[in-house]
Order: sequence, then structure tokens, then C-alpha cells
Amino acid sequence: KLNSYTIVPLGSDTTETAENRRIKSPSLAVAERVFCFSLAQGEMGILKIGFIGAGTVGSTLALRLKEKGYRIVAVSSRTRTSADKLAQAIPGCRAVNNNQAVADSAELVFVTTPDDAIARVVSEVKWRPGQSVVHCSGADSTAILEPARKAGARVGAFHPLQTFASAQR
Repeated sequence: KLNSYTIVPLGSDTTETAENRRIKSPSLAVAERVFCFSLAQGEMGILKIGFIGAGTVGSTLALRLKEKGYRIVAVSSRTRTSADKLAQAIPGCRAVNNNQAVADSAELVFVTTPDDAIARVVSEVKWRPGQSVVHCSGADSTAILEPARKAGARVGAFHPLQTFASAQR
């Protein structure tokens, strides 16, 4: 079970040592914070990340995070074919049949669905206190994640400054 997150402010150059139970690592910018590692039962391990949506943004982000050493554990999508394709490209990741299964498996969930589906998807999932939920819409604020926030989840928005090319390029 997850005990706590190590969170470093965005832009921090913090180098942490094993002596103070933190380690130097690549980081993932999420909203105004950087989520690095979870501390589980005194052990350090990489945060378990899930994706709801396996289109261009979700697939590209998941594959790049995997390349940087992050642990992608579950993916769901409107079509099982898309979820299967992404999961097969990431060792240890499994394609699941529904969005709740992603939320149940991950500590950090990226919602990378089309913008008009985010509110519906977020409202249909039962989120956990302390879990992190991030959408990747450039058009919406974190207000669209209010159902997750009300359930005790931390919410954020992550959007690139440019469009995503296909992960296959």
C-alpha cells in the first residue's frame, strides 16, 4: 500500500540521496508539482501509472515515460485493440476492459481521452483518497476533474506546448 508521495516543486533541481530516503530521478511535470516516487512499506519504488485513453497522446506519453524508467501498469481505451497495442509495447503493462480497472491499479492516472469525454470518464470512476488524476486537455482547467478531487484524489493538468506526433514515428 502507498504510504506517501515524494513531491518536488516544478523547476526544482533537488537531488535527493538514499540517506534521506529520496533519490535522484527523472521527473514528470504534472500541473504545479512533480510526482517522482512512492514510498511503499519502507521501500522505494517507481510510482504505478495508468492511462485511460490509448490514442496518440496517451500512447506517446506512456511510451516515453516507459523509456525514462517509469512503471506503466494498466491502460484502457474505447477500443480494446488500442489498449492491447499499447500494453504489448510496454513490459508489465496490461490492457483492461474498463476505466475503473486502471484507477484500481495505478497511483497516478492520466486521462488522455478526447476533451469532450474527460468529464464523463472522470465522473464514472471511483477514485481513492491520495490518488493522483491528471488530464491532458489544453482546453480545460482542473475543474473538470472535480469528481476526483471530491473523492480525495489530487488533480492536475498536463499539456505540452506542441502537438504530439504518433509514437510510431
